[in-house]
Amino acid sequence: NGVTFTATGDVNLANDTTLETGLTLESTSNGAVTLGGTVDGAKDLTINTGGATSFNGIVGGGTDLNSVTTDATGTVNIGANVTTTTTQTFIEAVTVTASSILTGTDITMGDGLDLIAAGTGTLSVTGNLAVTGAIDVDITGVANPTADNTDLIAVTGNLDLNAATVS
Repeated sequence: NGVTFTATGDVNLANDTTLETGLTLESTSNGAVTLGGTVDGAKDLTINTGGATSFNGIVGGGTDLNSVTTDATGTVNIGANVTTTTTQTFIEAVTVTASSILTGTDITMGDGLDLIAAGTGTLSVTGNLAVTGAIDVDITGVANPTADNTDLIAVTGNLDLNAATVS
């Protein structure tokens, strides 16, 4: 249920947005979908694109979203906190580009996780986290990774790793 916006190119929510109904954002030509402003509202958010989906603004910071779902193609870049009352399902490869907190009942990453630490990139998860695929943590530029960044990925909940490789 809700509203679907379909574009043949990029989709950009640059300003703050409040969902009063479920929202599906879709690019039919593998365009980028970028959430630049905050997105709030106790509704479902679905993003479908073969391109990059970027969470640059806080999602669910004022009012938690019900859920967030992305499709199976493209990539997801998380650079801000995402909060839902239920699930977060990122079917494609996820890259955490800035320190972020994901809060929900179950957070699923279906095609691996890349964490770019570089001094500021950490991932905290409140809820259950399941990752299928490779998990790569890039600590290039981190001064003392063993002493200063021992909690690059912190999970409060269950952790289910279905990974072929962890590096």
